[in-house]
Parts: sequence; C-alpha cells; structure tokens
Amino acid sequence: FYNVEANGETTARFAVLEKTTEEWRVVSVVDGAGTDVESISVLRITNSAKRTMLVEWALANADEHKLTAYRYADDAIDVAFEDFCTDMVVYDIDDDAFSEFIYIKATTAYEPYIISCVKIEEDNFLSYGRHMLTEDVMECLNFVGGKLGDGRKAVFVDENLGNGFKVTEVFVLSDKKI
Repeated sequence: FYNVEANGETTARFAVLEKTTEEWRVVSVVDGAGTDVESISVLRITNSAKRTMLVEWALANADEHKLTAYRYADDAIDVAFEDFCTDMVVYDIDDDAFSEFIYIKATTAYEPYIISCVKIEEDNFLSYGRHMLTEDVMECLNFVGGKLGDGRKAVFVDENLGNGFKVTEVFVLSDKKI
C-alpha cells in the first residue's frame, strides 16, 4: 500500500510484489477505494487454501469508509466485494474456524444503521442477512466481537442515542441470521 500525489490530490494504491531470485518485482497494481487505509484483514476462504484481503479504506472528508475485498489470481488483483461502512469486525461468529466479516453501514441521515454479516465460501460472498439498528441510534461508538457468559459468540455495538444516553446492543447468530 502506498500513496501517490497527483493534481493536488492523494490517491492510495495497492500493489502485489513477487520476489524473483535476485529482486522484487511489481506484479499488479490497483487504485485504492479511498485516501488512506483504516484496517487490513486477510481471511481464509471456507474449504479452500485461498485467501481474501479485506481493506477498510478511509474516504476524504467522510465519516464512512469503503470496505473492499480483494482476490489475487493470475498476476492480477480483482475486487470481489465492495460496500460502504462506518465500522467493521472480522470475527468467527458462527464458530466454524473461518472468519466472517460483520459491518455497520449508515443508510441515510434519516434512516437507521444496518448491521450485515458476510461469510466467504469458495468464490461467493454469502450474507447472513441484515439487521436494522433502532431509529434512535445517532452514532455507533464502538463495535467488537466477543463471547457471552454462556459461551455464545456475539458482536457488541456501543450506541449513542443522544441526550447523554448510551447503550450496548448485543447480536448473536441464530438460524444463519444476525
């Protein structure tokens, strides 16, 4: 990952390098989906030796980020999945030894946030459905994966409801839905 300055604007780029016997060479380069990198996660694809790189890109002058999943094959980087998010967690919520990614997305200024869970199986991105947070949520303050007292895996969303009220909502996976 690196930044390039062009026409007064900074553009982030993503490159794959390969080492030959004597030196490193650039194999593939793509423009990033944002101006900077917020987070990078590498996920193993279910029932495969393949990996997917998940990058959360910061966007210039925006509260949202761009969530992009990349695959590398035949000396080329391809975008396999893309969406906007305000926060993301990579976590094995269904306890199958493979990580899913769960993200929160703001729809519009007057609609509630949406939480989505995505599993990668072979070449497919499978959504476990979407769940709308209550309309009272003004801001998502924190988003983490963890366990409940009974051992079930969950994700926890700390929410600002305004007027000094803050709550934590807990989401578990049930019947393949969050």
